[in-house]
Amino acid sequence: MTYLYLDTARIGQMTPGAQAAHSDFARLVGRMGASVPVEELLRSGFSSCRSLVDGEYPGLECWQGIAAFKRLLREQAGFRSELPVLVSSRSAVLMQFAARELVKRCRMVLTTDLTWPAYSEIFRAECRRQGRESVCLHLGTEILHRNESEDSIAERLVGCFHDMQCDGIFLTSVSSQGGRLPITRVVDSVRRYCQFVVVDGAQDYCHVGADVDDGVADLYLAGCHKWLGAYYPLGLAFFGREETAQELEEAVREQLLDCQDALSTDPLLQFVEDLEQGKRRSTGETVNASNLFGVAGALSDAQGQGPLKARLRIRQSNADVLAPAIESKGWEVRIPRDQLRSGVMLIKPRGRAQPNWRCGDTLRKEASRLGVALSAYDRGLIRLSMPDWHFTDGQLQRIQQVFSQLRL
Repeated sequence: MTYLYLDTARIGQMTPGAQAAHSDFARLVGRMGASVPVEELLRSGFSSCRSLVDGEYPGLECWQGIAAFKRLLREQAGFRSELPVLVSSRSAVLMQFAARELVKRCRMVLTTDLTWPAYSEIFRAECRRQGRESVCLHLGTEILHRNESEDSIAERLVGCFHDMQCDGIFLTSVSSQGGRLPITRVVDSVRRYCQFVVVDGAQDYCHVGADVDDGVADLYLAGCHKWLGAYYPLGLAFFGREETAQELEEAVREQLLDCQDALSTDPLLQFVEDLEQGKRRSTGETVNASNLFGVAGALSDAQGQGPLKARLRIRQSNADVLAPAIESKGWEVRIPRDQLRSGVMLIKPRGRAQPNWRCGDTLRKEASRLGVALSAYDRGLIRLSMPDWHFTDGQLQRIQQVFSQLRL
């Protein structure tokens, strides 16, 4: 039985390029360890080390050094500028940095209930620490359940920003349940009053193609283990505005690069920045560099998959075809409207919640036994991440069969 993976919004399938890069890097360090040639490979890339790796380690050809790696990361985000990119093994460190910089500049920050809970807690903790305020606009129901339009959501965000006299913004580009926000439109409407903008693009990166143009967000946070398909986590922070880039670079040096508290920074971030600058620390925490190669392999694969917008249209087409098949089995499908839509669809049992509905973990295991990987929550809620290739008739029948047997 072929396994059908529809859980990408949680952790994506590892792409062939990522697999090859990880495997060949493991073989290389199995032979050479942390030697000078391996360090030169990390710094300068495959083309500068052909005598070392050519022929034996073809999976490493995707690695062309730190500068090229960061440039490809920016291209996948849709950003054309050459502003800095931070790479971290722990995304929470980047979120903590973003929250600190946002809150210290702003008296009142606008956010929403679409924020990932862990990030929301980091943000609220920073507000408490600095004695600042925030306002949370509840939009989850409107986008995911009431099917409101982009115009309505944008008006509510802009209205709340002005009504609460906000001067900062922390928004999620695509929520964990697939709802989008018109971020560029909102920020353009309030730019003259807004001091700083942070965008969480974890569910957007390599999936939707953010509605976050160059110059909109001061910091745009993302990751590589979901829609890019690197599998192993790698946190990203993109600088987005020339106006704040220099201040942020100084803050990075002070808070993250020169920080002596190992719990307040990230060893991979320090390692990558030192490598790019040609520096070497006399002391420092041991770093796992293999994630860099896996992400490079996934980036190489992404370059050959065509424009992100076209791939999103395929995802949405899959949802359109799948929805009536699932509804025929007694489930209700929820897909946001038009420009608020992503490549994710939500499904719940039709009717009022019943106390005997199974928990999410039970639903997920049952679907897996039937050959489909999905995300499931308590009270019967299920999330499906659509692939960027068209379903076959056999795959559609498989999914329909799963939902027939999962009916509560």
